[in-house]
Amino acid sequence: MNKLAVIVVAVDSATSLSPAVHRAVALAKASGATLHFCGFVHDSAIDAAIGHVHPDVTRRARHDFIQEHQRTVARLAADHAGAGFPVECDVMWAPRADEAMIAKVLDVGADLFIKDARHESFLMRALFTPLDWKLMRLLPCNLMLVGPGSEQKLTRVAAAVDVLAEPTDADGLNASVVDQAQRVAEYLRADLNVVSVFPYLPVTQPGLDAVGAIDVYELTNTTHLQAYNRFMSSHRVPVDSRTRLVGWPGATLADYVKDNGVGLLVLGSTYHNAWDRLLLGSTSEWLVQHVDSDVLLVKPSTIAAQIGQVLDLPALRKRHTALQADLPVLEQEGMAA
Repeated sequence: MNKLAVIVVAVDSATSLSPAVHRAVALAKASGATLHFCGFVHDSAIDAAIGHVHPDVTRRARHDFIQEHQRTVARLAADHAGAGFPVECDVMWAPRADEAMIAKVLDVGADLFIKDARHESFLMRALFTPLDWKLMRLLPCNLMLVGPGSEQKLTRVAAAVDVLAEPTDADGLNASVVDQAQRVAEYLRADLNVVSVFPYLPVTQPGLDAVGAIDVYELTNTTHLQAYNRFMSSHRVPVDSRTRLVGWPGATLADYVKDNGVGLLVLGSTYHNAWDRLLLGSTSEWLVQHVDSDVLLVKPSTIAAQIGQVLDLPALRKRHTALQADLPVLEQEGMAA
């Protein structure tokens, strides 16, 4: 089980001691990982004034705006200095928050990015693709979304795996989900359960009688059960930490989380283009909107290469480095572990 090394937490200067910050601090204390407190801020009015007022005016306005947020983030970092883990802090000028967060993750080599979750309406998701959804699809590291009512001390963690998606003994996404869930549960001293859903839906084909439907069910159920048992044994999941459910994965997992007091749900998350999402949907994205627990989205080891096919990551980093030019330097005092 690999150790957490670098965590980035997005800080909202209005509510700096948010559930995401509490979760990030707890993980950094337990793991000794470097914790980056980072604010991602922007004022569209300042950018709108460019070309209409003297450049020194807009430069000064941006400087003062950034400095105000820097004081909040620096104070937060100083409060946690000397707590047993290295602390860094930064404030980025972020006209595109998603791109700024991606650039920050790439710059510091983050293993985990933590932010407070926002639940959006269906219309908002359909028209504007909110920030959380962009990060779920394009962030090149694991993403933890912390709910507004999140409990400060986690007691139950659930890892959801799809045992039919890949060979049961493969070192793939399912294995990474279990590994990450075990790591977080160990760090936070929480109970862990590994869950797999048999995605059975009633077969209603013309000419298929009740006997035929039962045969289909028994065949597919046996296939899933065998894969489930092989996976759990291969990854040494204790028998009392295994759960097998039946139903549509999204709703079934949501019910399981609610009924069992799960504080963190760990899921695999792969990149899907817009066409894939239109045709297939995304269980992970659906669950983020429909569970009250925190959600940890585990990305495959190839995620940076996949994202690199749709985003020019070197150009993105260069663009955001240029955006930070002439910003005030954030003073960091007493930030050692």
